[in-house]
Parts: sequence; structure tokens; C-alpha cells
Amino acid sequence: MVQSTRARDETASEDTNASGHAMRRRFDRPASASDWLFLFLSCVVGLGLVLSFVADVYVAPLGFDEAYVLQAPVNLITGHGYASTDWAGGGAVVLFDPLLSTGPAVLLPTAATMAVFGVTIEAARWATLPFAVLLVVSAALLGRRIAGRWGALAALVGLLAINPATDYPATVVFGFADAIGEFPAAALILAAILLLPRSRLLSGVALGLAITTKLLGLLALPAIGLGALLIVPFAWRRAWWLGALKRAFALVAGIAIPILTWEAVKLVTLGLDGYRQLTASYFDVVLSNGSGADGGGGHVRERAEVFLHGFFGTPVLSAIVGFAVVACIVVWVIGSRRTTGSFEFLVVDRGRFLAMLGGVGTLAVFLAWWMLVSDRVWFRHVLPGVVVGVPILAAMAVLGVRFLLDRPSGSRRWRPLACSVATVAVLAVTLLHAASAFAAPYGWSRAEQLEDAQALRDLEVVQVQHFLGWQNPELLFLDRGIRTAPYKEGRGPILLSAMMKNDAYGYEVFQGQCVDVLYHREDTLLCVPVINP
Repeated sequence: MVQSTRARDETASEDTNASGHAMRRRFDRPASASDWLFLFLSCVVGLGLVLSFVADVYVAPLGFDEAYVLQAPVNLITGHGYASTDWAGGGAVVLFDPLLSTGPAVLLPTAATMAVFGVTIEAARWATLPFAVLLVVSAALLGRRIAGRWGALAALVGLLAINPATDYPATVVFGFADAIGEFPAAALILAAILLLPRSRLLSGVALGLAITTKLLGLLALPAIGLGALLIVPFAWRRAWWLGALKRAFALVAGIAIPILTWEAVKLVTLGLDGYRQLTASYFDVVLSNGSGADGGGGHVRERAEVFLHGFFGTPVLSAIVGFAVVACIVVWVIGSRRTTGSFEFLVVDRGRFLAMLGGVGTLAVFLAWWMLVSDRVWFRHVLPGVVVGVPILAAMAVLGVRFLLDRPSGSRRWRPLACSVATVAVLAVTLLHAASAFAAPYGWSRAEQLEDAQALRDLEVVQVQHFLGWQNPELLFLDRGIRTAPYKEGRGPILLSAMMKNDAYGYEVFQGQCVDVLYHREDTLLCVPVINP
């Protein structure tokens, strides 16, 4: 036993020394042109990611749905519980409102940040910094697992290529720092894929947190669950089935931990009857707000057009780049198949296989649900799947490029072109992303929102009326002394904002109810109405 232990120690020492020698040789050799290019492009991408987050914190306006979900942390720190306000039914507080589409994994840290730094947009968005870091690190590590350092870089460029605000002025996500939850959910799904080879339990916890953040995180379960089963190559043996059962149980247990914890909090807070009513309301909301359970899916062509608008550049350019990415992956698959004589190369490296399966599988399920089932055309609904899948596809494309460069004539023929295309792509994507983050032509900017809120404070407005579902949560967040009620049911002036331009007919009709204008700036209007002034 002593000799066996000593032999293992000596072997481990030799492996460590060999690894150390290899690392020293790597750093001792002179840096090549490829090394310098990689360093330069990494700095550009890193700067782009930082600028994107900072711009979202300090420049991007407050979105309608983001302002709505931020009621929960505001009410929590002011002693009203994890709740929203029933603006349509008299202003009562609704604990654990099913309409709060973002979960506690994001909103509880947001409440803590607001409690320390005040109730501001900046405080709400700085609370998402850990999720932004997790997103970048997970995407880079998975990209590196697939295709080395260039795969990591490609994965991050894929993140920058996504334009989340394509739905504007409808429901919208402006960037990485939004407290609405799509990017945090995607970050947690990527973390679940990253953790899967090492710990099914921790992978499940990450996925469970993603599901509590956005219920759409459930759509990642098929790919990650299949990955958990296939960590060990399939075999018609009893041992494989027992192992698969253990891995599946660990994954499900991890998923259940955050979900059941939050459900227990709601049960203890509301009691059994209240919890039963809340659960029924929650399912009603889920089944009638975009899930497609009540019909209305399809319109594939329309959704394909929306999808192509979800990337910076023109839809035609997005289609061309997407085709090029797929072509590179096909080159790698077919070329490697011819070289090795089988498709086993796909699964030999289990870490790479699980990363590809998790990313591509998650994107495929999201797209299938969104295009064929969901009754909402919003890009925001498919965004978590896009954020998970696009970096993985970008890293896989690197494998195709590498296959071409590794051919006998590839280095001379393709390397200069590959370097040029990589440089142009990184610079173009980063510049487009930065320009959009700082100078996007939003119809209602952050400065204009703050100006409108200040005008309401100056006029000492405490009660307003709104039209249908346009309750102006952005201004109610920025001026928390205002209460709102539906027109004809409440009292006070009518408040119309730029967001109501989504319903141009309703805006014009409601504007016709004004008899005296109190404040008017472009599309923001505060006026005395005909009824209940």
C-alpha cells in the first residue's frame, strides 16, 4: 500500500513537472504574429463588452417590462413585500405577482443593491454585474473547450453580434445590464452546460436558478438532460442505465433545490389557501401570455425576419454570416468524417461534445418553440436561447476554419484570408455594438425619461389616469409619489408616454379626451381629461 501510494505520488509529481515545463516552453518561445493578433482582438472584444455594460447602466433608457418587474425590489425594501401594484384594480399590493416575469435570482440582489445605493436605474442594473461576468466567462470557457483560444474569442464576438433591442419600442431588452432577466437566465444556462461534465448537481442548481429567473429556462432542459445521460457513451448494459439514472437524479435534484426553496417561501408567506390561489393565477398567466398554449403560433416567415433583425447589421448580412458559420461547421464535420472514417470524432472529447450539444440543442428547442408554438413574435422571447447558442456555433465555426488551415496547402492559401476576415469581423461587430449602445435612436431616451419625471414632480402630480395596459411604469419608477388608475375609474390628469405609440390609434383617441394640457414634450403628454379630471 505504501509503495502504491508512493508510486502514485511520483507519477503525479512527474505529470506536474511535465505540465510546468510545457507551460514554461510556451511562455519562453517568442510571440508569433498569430499571438499578437489574438491579443489585439481580445483587447478589442473585452473593451466592447465593458463599454456595452457601462452604456446599458448609464445611457440606455428604462424599458416598460423592466420598470414593471422592478416594483418587486422597490416594494421589498420599502416594507411591502415581494410584490407589485395592481394598477388596473385600485392600486392594491399583489404579493408574488404572477405577472412579474423576472424571478428572485435577479430581483433579490437588485433589492439589496437598491437598499444600499438607492432606488435608481443605475443601482438596479449594477446588480446584474455578476450575471454579466458569469455570461462572459461561461461563454469564453465553453468556446475554449470547443476550439481553443480562438473558439473563446469567437464565442465572445458572437455575444457582441446579438442586438437584443430589436423589438423596440415594444417589449425590449437593451443590453447585458437590464434587470429584466433574459441575459442572466442565459448566463445561468451556459454555466449549467459548463458544469455538466464535472457535477450534475451543480449543473442542475444553475439550471434551476435559470428557470426561476425566466420560466423559459425550462426549454434548456432537454439538451442539458440529454447531455447528462450521454456523459458516458451509450451502451446496452445494465451498468450504463444505472449510471444514467444516477446522473439524471443528480441533475433533477439540483434543479429542484432553488425552485422548491422559492416555492416554500411563497407557501410560508401566503399560507396554503393563498398559495393555491397564486399557483392557479400563475398557470393562467403562463398559459395565456406567449406560451402558445392558447393557440396563435406559427407565422414562421415573419419570425424568421425578426430573427435576422436580432443581429447587428442588415438582415441580408445576418443571413450571409449565418450561412458562412453553418458552412464552416459542415466543412469540419464532413472533412473530419473523411479523415477519421467515422463520426466518433464528435464524441471522443466529451467536454466538447457536451458543450456543443448543450448550446446547439438549447438554441434549436428555443427556435422550434418560438417559431411554431409561441403566440408572440418578440425576439425577446427567443433571446435566452440565442445568447446560449450563438457563441457555441461561433466557436464551432472556428473548427471548420482550423480544418482548412491544417490542410497541406491550407496554411499558405487560407491563413492570410482567415486573419483578415477575423480582424474585420471583430472590429465591425464591436464598433456596431458600441455605436448602438451609446447612440441608438430610441424614441424615448434616458435623459428624456428623467426630464418627464422631473416635470411631474414640479407639477406636484400625485394621481394620474392611464389607458388600457399602458400604465407608464417607467415614470412611476422614476417618480414613486404617483399613483395611477384606469381612465374613468381613477381621477387626475391623463398621462401618455412615448411607449403608448405602440397603440397609435389608442394614443390619438386618448389624446382627444384632453381639454387642458399641463405638460407636453414630443410624445409625452399630461393633460386634464373630460372625465374625472
